[in-house]
Amino acid sequence: MTGYPMSEAELRFGGRGLAAFLQKPFELAELRRVVEGVLLVA
Repeated sequence: MTGYPMSEAELRFGGRGLAAFLQKPFELAELRRVVEGVLLVA
């Protein structure tokens, strides 16, 4: 979860095993979708 846009987050945090991207601010439904997606992959 970050306030950075996706392109900036990839530059700053890429290669660190990130499982998903969620940009602030976000709706609860979006958080749920991302968490469920990560759990399905794990």
